[in-house]
Amino acid sequence: MRGYFGLIVALGSAACGDGSPPVQRGPACEALLRAAQRGGKCDETLQTLAHAIEGEPKERSCIEAVRTVLGSTKPAEPRVRSVYEPPPDLADEPLTESELSALASLRLPASMVISPDVGNVPGIPPTSAWIDERRLDADPDGRLAASVEAGAHTVRLRHAGRESSWCVELAACETLELVAHGGELAREPRVRPGACAS
Repeated sequence: MRGYFGLIVALGSAACGDGSPPVQRGPACEALLRAAQRGGKCDETLQTLAHAIEGEPKERSCIEAVRTVLGSTKPAEPRVRSVYEPPPDLADEPLTESELSALASLRLPASMVISPDVGNVPGIPPTSAWIDERRLDADPDGRLAASVEAGAHTVRLRHAGRESSWCVELAACETLELVAHGGELAREPRVRPGACAS
């Protein structure tokens, strides 16, 4: 998933300086700095990288990082390429307004953990769950976890042949822990029965 998860990786290259004196931030580094500061609430790595960009902003690296995160470059046409040919330059043009807007609108991550309180019963499949049509894998203890963008998500539970839908509101930079009793979620202020409205 792109977004702040990808930003952590992409910022690594953008924030690395070469020891030269600080220069004024260009539009790409300014936008990337704001994104890192906003995402810093979720991940300390982004706070560290934001400080690095403040100290040594390199516009070309910032442009590359933004385009890598957004996936806003067109893939090259498939062809035979020499191993000596340099990779395409992602920073050959300044960021467009749409790229800057897309970076500013990245949603912060959130996570959810569902702990079924009914253990494995012979002949009955364990509780299974989906979030926005993505099936969740259970860990060895039977917990079902997901990391997604913050906001409202439809969660479906299935247990003993019964299925239910729930609208779960996930807050940015937080993990919401829920208990499932069979195919039902325990009461929690950020959970309501039924699928989320589209």
